Amino acid sequence: MPIGGGVFTIQNKVLPGAYINFVALGTRIVTGSRGVAALPVALNWGPDSKIITIDAGDFNKQSMALFGYDPTAPELLLIREAFKRAKTLKLYRINGAGGSAAKATKTIGGITVTAKYNGTRGNDIKILIQTNVDDETKKDVITYLGTVEVDRQTVVNASELVANDYVTFGSGTLTNAAATALTGGANGTEDGSAHADFLSKIEVEEFNTIGYPGSDATTKGLYEAFVKRFVTAKERRSSVCFTISLPTMKA
Repeated sequence: MPIGGGVFTIQNKVLPGAYINFVALGTRIVTGSRGVAALPVALNWGPDSKIITIDAGDFNKQSMALFGYDPTAPELLLIREAFKRAKTLKLYRINGAGGSAAKATKTIGGITVTAKYNGTRGNDIKILIQTNVDDETKKDVITYLGTVEVDRQTVVNASELVANDYVTFGSGTLTNAAATALTGGANGTEDGSAHADFLSKIEVEEFNTIGYPGSDATTKGLYEAFVKRFVTAKERRSSVCFTISLPTMKA
């Protein structure tokens, strides 16, 4: 016969029957919320005047092409720190345009080579042109970023060269050339106008956290006004939850 419920830890009952333990479901472990963070960052390489969306899983694969450095480089510390809490980042290169922003360029081996993006990192790009060891009618055109080979193309003439993640190639007659660095690359200016442009572009994106990694009081004011407007605006989209974190702002 069935016996009423209770807390039975061992089989020590004398009366035969069915002894039933009633156990409540355990409390679920609540994990941290890892959402989308929006950040303006000063970089020496990368697209300017646009939002760059990147997941934590893609950061290691794309950091060289997008940001110009190995993911462990000190220049990318802010991005690495943000990924400790965020699953996805929406980044904006705040110093990519304006001022003296310029792409590095150089005429090497009969062709003009130009960096893909503005910035000082373009000055670390080198191009080597040499005769292919297997076919003397062809040339190997090798692109280096620092000391790392990032692209190699074997072609007969310059018209066959295809732009890669780092440079574009002009027309001309290919001739052998030792590894030669591009020159003239310069970063743009980080100013109030650049931050206003970032806030204008991020306004139509979906994100959970926005930060300003700086100390300028006027710029802080821009972010404070932006955050307050989004937190209090009645017309904001109900599907987006804003959890605003501005670590450099006064408590």
